[in-house]
This record gives sequence, C-alpha cells and structure tokens, in this order.
Amino acid sequence: MQVSPDFASYAEHHNVFPMLEELLQQLLVEQPDDPLVFLRERLSRAKVFRIIVCGPPAAGCTTLARQLAEKLQLVYLTVDSLLNEEESSGSETGSHIKDARASGKRVCGPRTDCQERGWVLVNYPGSRPEALSLQMSGVLCSHFLQLDAPDSVLMARYPGKRTDPRTGAVYHEIYDPPPAGVQVVKDEGANDTTMATRLKEYRRRADGLRRAFEGVCCTVNVDQPPADVWQYVWDVLRTKRQSNAPIIPRMALLGPPGSGKTALGAQLARLYGAVHVQPERLLRSAVAAGGRLAAAIKPYLDRGVMIPDQLLTKVVTERLWEQDCISRGWILDGFPQNRAQGEGLHAAGFRPARVMLLQLRPATSLFRLTQRRIDTSTGKHYHLALAPPPEEAVPRLVQHPRDTETNVQRKLGEWQAFADELRDLYPNAAEVDAEEPIEDVLIALEANMVEGGDGRNQKSDWGQFGETRGLRREEHKTQLAKWLKWEYVFVSKPGRRSAR
Repeated sequence: MQVSPDFASYAEHHNVFPMLEELLQQLLVEQPDDPLVFLRERLSRAKVFRIIVCGPPAAGCTTLARQLAEKLQLVYLTVDSLLNEEESSGSETGSHIKDARASGKRVCGPRTDCQERGWVLVNYPGSRPEALSLQMSGVLCSHFLQLDAPDSVLMARYPGKRTDPRTGAVYHEIYDPPPAGVQVVKDEGANDTTMATRLKEYRRRADGLRRAFEGVCCTVNVDQPPADVWQYVWDVLRTKRQSNAPIIPRMALLGPPGSGKTALGAQLARLYGAVHVQPERLLRSAVAAGGRLAAAIKPYLDRGVMIPDQLLTKVVTERLWEQDCISRGWILDGFPQNRAQGEGLHAAGFRPARVMLLQLRPATSLFRLTQRRIDTSTGKHYHLALAPPPEEAVPRLVQHPRDTETNVQRKLGEWQAFADELRDLYPNAAEVDAEEPIEDVLIALEANMVEGGDGRNQKSDWGQFGETRGLRREEHKTQLAKWLKWEYVFVSKPGRRSAR
C-alpha cells in the first residue's frame, strides 16, 4: 500500500503522533470501562498544563506558582489547602488525614479534578517515594520545575519571608512584597539552625525527585533577577517537548547560483539521513534512461534553456514518490524555481516543512563560479583565486561551459526574475546569508531548521532529530572541511581562503 505524501505534512501540522501517544498513556493509566467514551471525552478537552513546582526553602516556589496560576488560569494547589479541604469535609479520608497530621506524619492529599483548567502544585511531592506514589495513582505532570540556588543565597533570603495568616499566601519583603493593606507575619520558628536543617533534608531528597520526573524535569536557577527567572520558565513552557513521533525531514533549499545549494544540501541530507534531490541530476538520469520522457527533455538540455515547469515538476515528484524519499524524507536542491513549480509540487501532495532562501550578491556569485577550472588530465577542480593550481597544471585547465560569465549571468537573471514570487509562495521561509564561509552557513541553516513554523519560535522535533542523527555543531567545521570538494568554495570577500 502506498501512503499519500500528504500524511507526513498533516501529521506534523496537527501533532497527530504526540496526541496519540498522550491518549494511549491516559488510557492505560485510567483503564476506563468504556475506552471509546473515555477517548472521545478526552479529545473534546483542550490541552492544559499540569505543573509541579518544587525547590529548597526560600527558593520562591510559592511566588512562581502563583504567577503561573494567574498567567495560565490554572488551579493553584498546595498540600495544606488540599488537606484542610478534605479534613473539613468530615469524610473517612479526612479523619485519617487528621490522625496522621496529629502524629506528625507527612501525608498526601487526595487527587483533585482539575482536568478542565489544568493545575500547578507547589512543593509536593517532597521525596521520590511520594513522587512514585503520585504517579502510580494516575497523577502525571506535564512539567516538573525544580528551582535551585546556592545554599548561601538561600540562607540570605529566608529572613525576608512573610506569610498572610488569613490566606496562607507567602511573600518576601524584597522580591515579592505583599499588596498594600495585607497584614503579614514573620515565621518565628525560622532561624539559621532550622534553615540549615531544612536545606540539608531537601538536598538529600532532591536527586531522587529529579530521577522520578526524568523526561519532564527542568532545573531553574533562581539566583538571578525574578524577571529573568520568569522569562526562562515561560520559554520552557512554550518549548515543544521531544516525543517518539517519527520525524521525516522535508526541506527546500533555494538561492542564486554559487550560493552553495548543492554542497549544503548534500551535507544536510547526510546529517538528517534524508535524500538529496537534485533536479539537474534527475534530468540527466532521465535522458540517459531513454524513452518518451527523455525525448521530451533532451532538446531543452541541448539548448541550455529552462525546462518547462510541468515537465520538470513531473520529474521531481516522480522521484519524491519513491520509497526512500517517503520513509527518510527529502531535501530539494534549487526546486521549486518559481511559483508555478511550487504550486505543482503542492498539488502533487509534496509541501516542504522548511524553506531556506540563501542570500548572495551577484558579484560574489560571479567570483565564485567564473574562476573555477578543471584539470582535464587528473579531473581535479581548482579556483584561480582561492585554490590556485600548480604551474604544471595550468596548460591543462578548462572552464566548464556552465561557469562562463554569460551562463552565470543568465542563471542570475532567472533567479532574480522569480525570487519575489517564491518569497510570496513561502512567506515563512528563512533567509540565510550565504556570503559567509560554508561552515557558518550550515550552522545558520540548522538554527533556522529547529525554529517552530508557527511564528512562536518553539523548538521543534527537527532539532532533537538532528542531535540524534547528525553531528554536534562543534564538529561541523572539521567534518565539513574534510568532506567538501574544491568546486564548492565559499568566501565572504575575495582573497579569503576556506580551510582545505
């Protein structure tokens, strides 16, 4: 069975795989009598945050949790409020809680239904056994924020802590002063000795908590201004978490001649395990294979003119239908060249998830291409300015017909004629400066590839995919210098050499 190429685009756009993963997780945790009714009811709900904020004393957990509850309209939960509510209900559970509290034991409040709005829970669980118990009961958080700071900072902060005895709200004289008219009291039992004991107890349990919430845990350094802490937490909440969803790269790399589309496309295809699709190579292969398609293509190649849009689109889409492109993804090298080709590509069901527009001055394009030469005896490639040949090879050098100034100027004119309509077709395309050395351009491309496509700068699964399938960025320059051939030479200005 052949799956439509639209499937990958639809699944990625609507987060189908993460949604199915979460539904299956909830189904196994809840184990309802009627799974279909349960799934239908869960699908009708909006996705909500389920946040736990924990940290050492004086780290500001309560303040941050209150801010999150107000900003995200979450239910604000504390252990004391849950226990007090259950005790006052007079239920059998409330009686057990009252007896346990009287004996000085730590107790866990009952699960509260906050499915509609989401919730933020403060300073619970306090240990790994409590965390595992909470998870076994079916309470799973979407984010576990573990605040932290040096003990010396926390010891200096705790004297400013104040509490509203009427509501239990916690404030700080400096970092979070109470509103005007609110009467607060100082914790009389707090002193250096008790604070040191509490910090020691927390440090003993902190690592176990972190391991219990591995995968959703984020450590937040609170030894910085409150505004910076809030911004960091807000960025964490807006970042898409890595999932087990299959990631199929689909990318178009566009730009003028000499901008490095072929070299960069081949390197990105290697890093992401995708197929590097080159229209020019496909056309030559089609002509070599013979047949009716070859007869239609050959006259245009012989005259060196543009292939009709419909014919070129047919050649490219037939390649994208092959199994390796469907399963591994693809990177288009210089296609589409205009709006008509792009619309034909979309009509066939192939829409790139990322589009990169390489920017290059015409003078740089001419400098890079017209100076290239080939040794007819050895087949080696040289650049007269950047990679000059040895003296004995000079008489054997020839220029490829495509590198003549006339042909390069013609290709530049074709690019400039259609560049604006490509920008209109792909308004969210990332524009990358290709004047820089190739290793810097590659890093810039990857930086744009991991940006979310919805305009909110969310880190997408592409970044995580690249980190597992590709190279670390600090290795790019070394690996790229070994891999590149001299026909792809990138400089920011004449006279600057790339690494051999």
